[in-house]
Amino acid sequence: MKKICIWCLEEEPKVTFLRPAHIFPQSLGGQRICKSVCDSCNYYFGSKQSRLPSVEIALKEPLNISRMFLLSRMNRNGEIPRFKSEYFDYNFKNHIIRPKLKYRTTSDFQNKFTKQFKRGIYKIFLEERSESIGDALSQQFDFIREFARHGIGDYPVFYCRPRIPAVFASLIDIKNPVIRFTDHSEDIMKQYGFYSYFFITHTIAIPVIRTFELTYTNYIQFLLKGERPLHDKIIPLEYITNLDFIFSFAFEK
Repeated sequence: MKKICIWCLEEEPKVTFLRPAHIFPQSLGGQRICKSVCDSCNYYFGSKQSRLPSVEIALKEPLNISRMFLLSRMNRNGEIPRFKSEYFDYNFKNHIIRPKLKYRTTSDFQNKFTKQFKRGIYKIFLEERSESIGDALSQQFDFIREFARHGIGDYPVFYCRPRIPAVFASLIDIKNPVIRFTDHSEDIMKQYGFYSYFFITHTIAIPVIRTFELTYTNYIQFLLKGERPLHDKIIPLEYITNLDFIFSFAFEK
């Protein structure tokens, strides 16, 4: 049976599937492969575009800072891991993270970087959907293809801040991040048209239907006021720094 790329919808032999396409970037510890991403689309996600960071770089830069921060907290008596960021200055000790000076003075840098990051979040969703569920070619996800692969439109990503000021970190999750689809997540997708996933100790929510505005209010109420809510605030990522890279809600005094 001929393979079809979940992003460009082209099939063999017009496109090839020779290079492994990691769902999470390898530099984040990602090990799972999406076998339905063609070489052209795989190359695209890892390549810089019009003076912008690639989708994968925009995804892994802030998440690698989170990852290194957590590893440093879990290994206080050992060597503190380092990550050389191209776009951000950070100081774990003083809880400081900000774009480097040359980017802080670049007009619209935050907006453009944040859009690339959001595209990466949707990329992870659809590629894992392809591997775990097998329905990534559904027309329901055409808007994700348009946004993540082609940069058409702008769709939201929400950071769900935990209600409890503590970080529940799993070394396995930090070293090899994955997302999972469960009966519960499938029910939420059917009821509200949203999916949330937990990785590197962040919880991120995204819409999985184009007409998400119709169910958005009910979904937010479900997250904040449902039975045993886990979050106290749902923050739309308008700027990448809206994401709490270093978990200040838990560690700041």
